[in-house]
Amino acid sequence: NDKPKRGKKVVKIPPPNTLELFQGTKAEKLQQLYNKWYGCTKCPLGEFRACDGKQDIVFGEGNPDADILIIGEAPGEEEENTGIPFVGKAGQLLNQILAFTSNNPELRKAQDDYSKISHSNHNEKKIRSYHTLVEEWRHQEFFLTNAVACKPPENGTPTADQVKQCWDRLWNIIYIVDPWLIVACGNSALAAVLRKVQ
Repeated sequence: NDKPKRGKKVVKIPPPNTLELFQGTKAEKLQQLYNKWYGCTKCPLGEFRACDGKQDIVFGEGNPDADILIIGEAPGEEEENTGIPFVGKAGQLLNQILAFTSNNPELRKAQDDYSKISHSNHNEKKIRSYHTLVEEWRHQEFFLTNAVACKPPENGTPTADQVKQCWDRLWNIIYIVDPWLIVACGNSALAAVLRKVQ
């Protein structure tokens, strides 16, 4: 059902201009795609990033052979600084959700222990240890990326145009990873996956 609600205009994004035909393993294809997008300035987000002296985009990370692809809306400041998606507050929430729903006994125990930690300064080491454990596990089990590869101003929601500019990168990642399941975290991520932007 493509009918707009409450007078909002729904714009269908056209298919990607190019699905790249890279050669090699999935990891090698993702590296080639990353090399193509490194330093991208196709939209104002990339220009702002470059003006801040940051060449690298937040491309994606994880297992190229993963059955599950997790797509967020956009990187935040911590993600932009590290080049890794889902390492800030949203990443910590994702860690808890993944650990809580996992059937991995080590992670379930870590999640139980984490839920008992008081989040005071003297437990910072235990908290960091928990997130490190989950991040290492999710790196093996999932591939993670975002609808856009650069941080919007003030960690805001990406605009329709910004999602469109990053469309080829995202859909080539989907094409290469070829997951069984895509988890879209947020409206912009869902719009990018469904090719609809309001």
